[in-house]
Amino acid sequence: MLTTSSRQPRMATMLILAAVALLATAVVHSFYVSLFAGDLPFWDQWTQISAELAPWWQDHTNLHFLFAAHNEHRIFFTRLVSMTLLAINDGHWSNLTEAYVNTLIYSSALASLFAFSAWDIRSTPMRVLLFLSVIGMSCLPFDWENTLVGFQNQFYFMLTAAVILMAVSAYTTDTWPRLFALLLLGLASLFTMASGLIAPLAAASILAIRGMPTRTWSVRTVVTIGSMLAIAMAGLLLLSHVPSTVRMQAKGILEHAHGMLLVLNWPLDKLKGARPLFVLLLWLPACLGLIRVLRGTQTNRGELFLLGILGWVVLQAFAIAHARGHDMSAIPSRYTSILVTGALANLALGMLWVCDRDESRGLRRTSRIWLVATLPILFWIMLHRTPGDLAGMRQRGTYSLIETANLSGFMSTGDERFLQHPGLEIPYPVAGQLKQYLENPTVREMVATSVSSGEGSADQLSAQAPLTVFARGLRNDERTLLRSLGDSSAQAQFQRLSAATLITKASGAQGQCMVDTLNGSKPSSAVTIRSDDVFTLQGWVIWPSNIGSGRDVLVLRGKSDFRIDLTTTADRKDVVRVMRSTPSLTREFSVGSNLEGVMPDVYTLAIARGAASDDTVYCELPFTLTVTR
Repeated sequence: MLTTSSRQPRMATMLILAAVALLATAVVHSFYVSLFAGDLPFWDQWTQISAELAPWWQDHTNLHFLFAAHNEHRIFFTRLVSMTLLAINDGHWSNLTEAYVNTLIYSSALASLFAFSAWDIRSTPMRVLLFLSVIGMSCLPFDWENTLVGFQNQFYFMLTAAVILMAVSAYTTDTWPRLFALLLLGLASLFTMASGLIAPLAAASILAIRGMPTRTWSVRTVVTIGSMLAIAMAGLLLLSHVPSTVRMQAKGILEHAHGMLLVLNWPLDKLKGARPLFVLLLWLPACLGLIRVLRGTQTNRGELFLLGILGWVVLQAFAIAHARGHDMSAIPSRYTSILVTGALANLALGMLWVCDRDESRGLRRTSRIWLVATLPILFWIMLHRTPGDLAGMRQRGTYSLIETANLSGFMSTGDERFLQHPGLEIPYPVAGQLKQYLENPTVREMVATSVSSGEGSADQLSAQAPLTVFARGLRNDERTLLRSLGDSSAQAQFQRLSAATLITKASGAQGQCMVDTLNGSKPSSAVTIRSDDVFTLQGWVIWPSNIGSGRDVLVLRGKSDFRIDLTTTADRKDVVRVMRSTPSLTREFSVGSNLEGVMPDVYTLAIARGAASDDTVYCELPFTLTVTR
């Protein structure tokens, strides 16, 4: 039997490991924000600004909205962050600033999850393995919707409340301070999101399980359990009925079961072939833990914490399946910050059993075999899905530039044609409603700095909106750092080609290409853009069968030549159908940048394959670009 001191790592060591996990996650996600986040409000943020923040900014005593419903949610902490940042930023909205703040909230939640999960793991190698697993998974871009949109921090607050609730329930003794702490945490959880009511249920389960081996519960524990259940019931009563979401709810047992299986099978996206078997593999520790609980087996604090987290994730999966399960075919990225918690908790539970010498040899051996089999499969799946997650993140970044260009055009000219675009090319899906929001002078003033580039007025902007200036400076510094390291995803600027670089027209069959939008609009035969303006281009290209090797690039040809990498995806089935082209050679292309560094001149544009010393042009774009100062 190990002594108490050997059961637990030193607190200092745990704090150091947790701090490193927090720092690594925050830094990586801040780079994602720098590369792909926009500064404009996005969708629900417009409602928040117009109905809540603008009236509050005019009258600081107007606080009735703090606990009001937003759809089915009550997002007190999200509103509190927005209000705080707005006040510090002197009334100027900045999604970019909020997205950076969110990286700290998310990384703190996962660092706390690691610390409490590893606390009772007795093996240093296993703690290090869990530490690496947490960092490895938390640094991947699967939850890119939450990363790039500040309003989505409601998911992070809900996760944070759940982790702390489970930790207090599992690790603390039966005292009155614990009762009051759980009451406060349970109530706080209700005001993160609608499904925040699940955390008190999971906490009550932990408290009940603690007394099951001896079938004894103190009066205080019974009161605490009852309080947690009452808080969850209050959460149900606080739910608002939203008619527009009814059509998305699962209908019947089969759709609920399909939705649950799809959600718990994450990080796999589809249910086909043998993929549903993955849920059995990934969730084996949770199943074994449930069996141990039902048998009345004595559980330690770490096991209780992890079983509480796993129960919370399963109930969240049911909530997602119920609320969004009708015809559900894939998991939106915004839910994955919940689901990664389940994967990490299963890993931690397996590691806990492997090194617990008080457990049976059979359980330890089963856990060891499970870890050896599951860990590489899980990380292979995560890495395999990462290019798709990055593509989604990159597309959101491109759309944010288009949205900025369209909104800037409307706000500077009043021309409503700038708003007559599909939903993802303007920052709110209904153009008439967006126009109505901007007719409010307070709202218009709040978002003015988000639309402007801030060029030429840095001192004035710094005095008016210090957080905006800081966030843009951090974004530029991180982009510059990545470009210096040669990361292609960070090359958001045109590169001037040396005189030795040859630009030649492809011999043999040529490609076909078309531009859908340039800065959100269909381009005319001659386009003029200032060098400090955004440059976003979307369209499609059909490569010939004799296409050469290299990167897909856009080439500007003038007195000097410039090049920028294109993002291409096989995502144009409409073009394949109309042009009767080969699907594998039909690509959608996009680029989002600005023209900084491009010399004033008149340029022709071409789609090419770029190599180290030459670019082979396969298709000329049907317009010229004039760059001015």
